[in-house]
Amino acid sequence: MDESGFGSVQEHQKLMVEFPEYAPVLTRMLNNAINEPSNFLAMFVVDSDGVARLDFIQNMEYKFVELLSCHFVVSPDDVVRQSILYRYNSMKVRFVYLAAFVLCIHVFDSQG
Repeated sequence: MDESGFGSVQEHQKLMVEFPEYAPVLTRMLNNAINEPSNFLAMFVVDSDGVARLDFIQNMEYKFVELLSCHFVVSPDDVVRQSILYRYNSMKVRFVYLAAFVLCIHVFDSQG
């Protein structure tokens, strides 16, 4: 989602945060759902047509309050493939650098 698309989401869901605060709010809600599952729920529902929704819900003891809803659509296969390839190559480069660093430390340590 970009800043222009955020405006309609902000209006539709009556969000009180601005676009720069949106990602930290999502992160906090995900962490709440992980760390406090009795108080915060994250429900991911996928329809048969590939449209999905992630709802963040807070348990207020006497009722459930929907805090935020994020909508998802299926990405084309080539976009998914490109993303996986990018992440794989990124991890591969990190591994090579880390292996070279460990080798350097090993060589340095064996000389001392």
